[in-house]
Order: sequence, then C-alpha cells, then structure tokens
Amino acid sequence: MLISAFPHFIIFVFAARVHAYDSTLNDVRIQCNETFPISYEYDVHLMNFGSFPDESDQTSMCFIHCVMDKTGMMDTEGTFHKNTVVEKLQGFPNDTEIPDLEEIVEHCVTETDQEELCERAYGFGKCLMIEEIQRHGEAQEEE
Repeated sequence: MLISAFPHFIIFVFAARVHAYDSTLNDVRIQCNETFPISYEYDVHLMNFGSFPDESDQTSMCFIHCVMDKTGMMDTEGTFHKNTVVEKLQGFPNDTEIPDLEEIVEHCVTETDQEELCERAYGFGKCLMIEEIQRHGEAQEEE
C-alpha cells in the first residue's frame, strides 16, 4: 500500500479530511456529502489506489464535482481553473509542499477529456492521484 502525502491531500478535497484552517472547504464538503453521500470505504480506496472501487458510481463522482464546483476549482461549463486548483490543494496536509503540483495540474487538465461534469471532475481527481503516486509514491513511501 502506498503511503503518500498527496492521497491524504486529495482526500481533503474530495472526501472527508479537512483541517480547521479552511472551514469553507469543510463546509463545502459537508454540503456536498449531504447531496452526494460518499462512504468511508470509498475514501480509503481513493486514498490508497487513486480511484473509487466502483468507477460507475455517479454519486461519488458527483460528490467530487460538487466540491470542485463550489470551491471554484471547476466551473459549470467543466473548465478547470488551474490557479485555483493549485491554491486550494497546495500545502495540505500539514503544509506539505508538492513541488511539481502546477505541472501535475497542467498535465491532468490536458488529459481529462470526459464531457459529463461528474465524470470529468472524477477523471481529473483520479489523474491527480495517479500522477502523484507515479511521481512521488516510492520516495514518500519510505518516510
């Protein structure tokens, strides 16, 4: 099992781990979880493998879209706002610095081609997770 700072950091955005320093994101997560409930098992799977166990589960994908939309990382047209994504994700958790986050975000913006908004948000989040695991997973696993 890969242990990396980035999966915890992405879980913050998409699932259930929000630190008190940003109550707005926590409020958004709570709001989105009321409309699109996501299970603890899905959180864990996303954190460990970069994806949901059932990739056809629209509710979980729409949870991610809801959070990304309400935080300004993605608009209602499906456009990702790269600077906002980096701003919202950099420094989590515990001021963890992802040195190439801008490059990862740029890569995933160009790689994400889904049309449907929930699938698009999930595809982007999955890309972020997988890309970070591939780039940094082994080095951070040893820590």
